[in-house]
Amino acid sequence: MATVKSEGRVMGSFSKVVMAFKFRDDTPDEVLAAFSALERPIGPGAPFDPAPALPSPNVEPVDHWEPDYEDRGWAEPDPLAGEPWRHEWAPEFGGILDADWPPSAVLDWRNGWYFECRSEFKTDPDTVVSFLGWLGPFVDPGYQTHRPILLGYVQHEYAARPWLLWWSDGELSLENLNADGDW
Repeated sequence: MATVKSEGRVMGSFSKVVMAFKFRDDTPDEVLAAFSALERPIGPGAPFDPAPALPSPNVEPVDHWEPDYEDRGWAEPDPLAGEPWRHEWAPEFGGILDADWPPSAVLDWRNGWYFECRSEFKTDPDTVVSFLGWLGPFVDPGYQTHRPILLGYVQHEYAARPWLLWWSDGELSLENLNADGDW
C-alpha cells in the first residue's frame, strides 16, 4: 500500500478523520497517557473484565502546539516531534471546528483498549497521516498480521472521495480514492 502524496496543499482546508483501532496489549503507559483523558468507564454488568487503571492523562508540556509539522512552511516545528506521545492528544481529537460535524473521541475497555474518533483538523490528508503516523507501532492487528487493516478514512473538504487510512506492518498509510490530480 503506497502513501499517496497530494500535488499541492490548500491553505485553510479541513480534513475529517474517522478511525478506530485497538491498542496492542504491550503499549507503554506513556502512550496510553496521551489518550487516557478520553476514557469512557464501563458500567456495571458489562460483559468485559474490569479495566486496568490507566496512567494519569498527559498535561501539555509546551505553551503552543498544533498537531502539525514544519513541512507546511508556516507552522512552528513540534518541539516533541521525537516523542509525540508526550503531548496531550485528547483535546486535539475532541475539539469542535464545525458545528455541523461534532467530533467525538473515546478510549474504551473491551478486554483491551480501543480508541475511536470522529475528528476534524485544519490540514490536508497527508499531514494528518504525518502527525498520526507515530501510532502505527501501537495498533493491534489481531489475527490480520500479514495483510493491511483498514482503520478508517480521511475526508478532505475539497475532495469528492475520501482517502482510506490503512495500517500495515506497524505503519499508517493513505489510499487516495480520487482520480489523479482531482481533490
